[in-house]
Amino acid sequence: MKDLGTRLLTGSVFLFIVVCSILLVNKSIIPFLVVFSLITVIGLWEFYRICENEKIYVQKRHGIFVGTGIFFITALISVDHSFFKYQLLVLPLMYAVFIRELFRNRENPFTNIGFTILGIIYIALPLTLIVYIIKPGLSGEYKPLVLLGYFFLNWIFDSGAYIVGVNFGKHKMFPEISPKKSWEGAVGGTIFASVVIYLLSLYVTDLRFIDWAVIGAIVVVIGTIGDLVESLLKRSVNIKDSGTLLPGHGGILDRFDSILISSPFVFVYLNFVLK
Repeated sequence: MKDLGTRLLTGSVFLFIVVCSILLVNKSIIPFLVVFSLITVIGLWEFYRICENEKIYVQKRHGIFVGTGIFFITALISVDHSFFKYQLLVLPLMYAVFIRELFRNRENPFTNIGFTILGIIYIALPLTLIVYIIKPGLSGEYKPLVLLGYFFLNWIFDSGAYIVGVNFGKHKMFPEISPKKSWEGAVGGTIFASVVIYLLSLYVTDLRFIDWAVIGAIVVVIGTIGDLVESLLKRSVNIKDSGTLLPGHGGILDRFDSILISSPFVFVYLNFVLK
């Protein structure tokens, strides 16, 4: 019961902070900027710490600086397009990873380079695309309820899959990667998400029912793959959680694993297909 109480408390506080930062975006970008910049920093730090534990000598500070910079500048561009020129600075900073490795005198230099850049691709870029979900095309008004709807679909699907899987799960999905994930849980999570899709189509009219259904399908299919990808990462290095920031929940990567893989697909749908 104590673990359940801790899980509920930390989950509620984290949820409150994230939701408030999104809802306030039309009044001020600062809470959103601060909260998601911190999420990016911590997510990158967790990934690079895992790498270091495996004797992969990533350029941790440089990778965090570049990855967070990509998100930060993109968020500023959503306020004022004149900030776009600063996004060009990311290119030389990214390629500076190769130059810096020349002077580090570490074993397996290209492994270090590869995993430094992988952290940016796996964590920073998907979180940056969230800016294009809350403000598609970076033009017009912010649509905080669209981003919240996408997040709630992820959270409800995960919760529904967990509840149904724990109670009725018999057929394992990928037992060698995630022993607790079952097909019954996936079906249960899909049913929960379907209810949310219908409610979102009624109350968040920025998108049509078909649009919410497509986003829901992305969450169910691609989000599940994202969860499995992070499970594969943890299993490959024999750890249970990516971090300890959220007692009872693990780390930032544990909370955003589905979003890291699904957000590029939602981004493409909202910014190219839907337009």
